[in-house]
Amino acid sequence: MSFAAYFATVVLIPLWLQQNMGYTATWAGYATGIMGIFAVLSSPAIGAAAAKMDLRLLISIGIAGMALISLWRTAFTPDMTFLQMAWPMLLTGPFLMMFFIPVTGLCIASVEPHEHADAAGISNFLRTLAAAFATSLVQTGWTNAARFNQAELVGAMQQGPSTIDALVASGQAPETAVALLTNTVESQSVMLATLNMFAVVALCLAFTGVLIWLAPKPQGPIDTSGGH
Repeated sequence: MSFAAYFATVVLIPLWLQQNMGYTATWAGYATGIMGIFAVLSSPAIGAAAAKMDLRLLISIGIAGMALISLWRTAFTPDMTFLQMAWPMLLTGPFLMMFFIPVTGLCIASVEPHEHADAAGISNFLRTLAAAFATSLVQTGWTNAARFNQAELVGAMQQGPSTIDALVASGQAPETAVALLTNTVESQSVMLATLNMFAVVALCLAFTGVLIWLAPKPQGPIDTSGGH
C-alpha cells in the first residue's frame, strides 16, 4: 500500500501540471524527476544505516516523511511557482530511499534462506501490481472528486448571474462571460480534487507506517540489495 500511495502521486502530479497548470510534458517531467537528486545523494548513508538499525524503524521514518510531504501538498494553490512545486519533490527523495532500500531486506528476513529469491520476486511483483492499481484508482478518484467539487461549487455560488452581468457590462460577450466563469469553476474544482487526493495519500501512508511494525524484527545482518 505504501508503494501504491507513493506511485499515485507520481501519476497525479504530472497530469495535474499538464492539464490544469499549463506545464508542458517536459516541465512536468522536470518537476517530478528532480526527486532523484536527493535520492541518489542520500542512498549511501541510508544503505549504511539500514545495516545497523531496525529496518522497521527506517521504513517507518521514510513513510512518515512521505506522508508529511503529502500533507504539505494539500496547501498547493493554482498560482504556485515551479520552485514551490519542486521543493516537496526534492525532499521526497531521501524518505523514498528509506522505504525502498530496506523493504526488500525486511521481506527476505521473514523467510528461510532457500526462499530468499522467491521472496524478492514476489515483493517486486506486488510492487508492480500496486503501481498498476494506484494508476487506475488515483485517476478515477481524481475525476470523480473533480465532478463532485464542481457540483458543490455551482450549488454554493449565489452570485453567478451577477458575475456574468458584470463581465458583460465590462465589454465581454455573454457567451464569453459564461465560458470564463465555467472555466474558473472547473479549474477550482480540479484544484480541490487534487488536494483531496493528496490528503488520501497522506492517510494511506500514515496507516502503512504503523502497519509495518506487524512484520517480524529481522535477526542478524540483512542484505538490502536484493531486487534493487
